[in-house]
Amino acid sequence: MTNSSDLMIVPDIDIDSTGIKASADSFQELLADGIGEMFTAEIAMTKALTKMSKYASSPHLKEALNKHVSMNEVQTDRLKKIIDMLGIRAGNKKMVEIKTMIHEAEEVIASFDKGPVRDEEIISSGQKLVGFEIAAYGSLQLIAETHNVPKVLALIEKTLAEEKATYYKFSELAAITSRDQAG
Repeated sequence: MTNSSDLMIVPDIDIDSTGIKASADSFQELLADGIGEMFTAEIAMTKALTKMSKYASSPHLKEALNKHVSMNEVQTDRLKKIIDMLGIRAGNKKMVEIKTMIHEAEEVIASFDKGPVRDEEIISSGQKLVGFEIAAYGSLQLIAETHNVPKVLALIEKTLAEEKATYYKFSELAAITSRDQAG
């Protein structure tokens, strides 16, 4: 039988007096990579959501997308704060996953004429992107929580809550759009 302590991937860490900086390289690298990836992802998604807003025909959808663009800008600023707090370099992460999702969304959206069907596809694409963000921020939340990095954790939790609310807003818009089209 394997002891649960044998399965630990990230070693215990020491937190300095600020409660922020980890001494273990593997934890620091894990958190730095995740933060850097999300920094790159937020910038890419801000551009994609701006473009999706231009393709949308529903005023409610345009408004929701524009609000999410503004929120992404605030989230990018939060990530910059985390980067500064941890003393890490964000770097230019490639983020193949998110860029692939954005590219596929743009292709599908462009294949529909302006109207409710395109709006539904925009909503679906938006939910996929936000779902990715929820998963990524959820992972970062677990890392920050497990390794007792409270200032980073608070910023990540705020962003995670915003992303979850956005996901549900897109779900509500999808239901409204479907009813309007059926009705």
